[in-house]
Amino acid sequence: MTEPTGNDLEGCEGMPIRGATLLFSDELIRGCEKFATLAEDAKDDHSVLLFNTSCILFAAGAIEARVNEWISIGTIIEDAEVPTAFWVEMQKSQKSLSIVQKWNLIAAICGGKCWDGGIEPFQSFGTIATLRNELVHFKGQLFGKDEAPNLRIADLMKQLGIRSDATFVEDDVSSWVADLLNHRKLGVWVQSKARLFYDDVLTLLLNRP
Repeated sequence: MTEPTGNDLEGCEGMPIRGATLLFSDELIRGCEKFATLAEDAKDDHSVLLFNTSCILFAAGAIEARVNEWISIGTIIEDAEVPTAFWVEMQKSQKSLSIVQKWNLIAAICGGKCWDGGIEPFQSFGTIATLRNELVHFKGQLFGKDEAPNLRIADLMKQLGIRSDATFVEDDVSSWVADLLNHRKLGVWVQSKARLFYDDVLTLLLNRP
């Protein structure tokens, strides 16, 4: 969002401000990148796992926050093409809507690109969001060697070349969670995909540069 000019502020001096917010999505995407670097450079597997987990959580949160922030911004700006009432209604209902539902409603009225989970950047974000959900709502299910809870995560592990070194004989076993989260390049992949999407959100969503 551009800084207001002097003309924009004429007549506003001394006026009370109704409210303010932090563009927290900026902090989340920077945190995602920081945790990716920490995971890649960590000295032990436990630290790699924790940093990669944080990277995933921050990445998913950054994109979702970016969309939510713009809904709030829309309620206070004058736009001849999109009535303020639309943004107000979006803000009222956003808690009950998924990011895909919010995205498609906004894209439809703004002339943006509808969500297509089969192409980038939506496809990779879908994988990141799926992984986030598996970790946040962890079920602790038992899986065999190189098995994953769903196709998205299995495809990501294959893409990153992650395979278990365990024999699965007696106590020599491993879990997809540890195999994936202990991979030092996981965070690098997550942050690169999240950053590309983050930088293009407004272009894709609102059809504006």
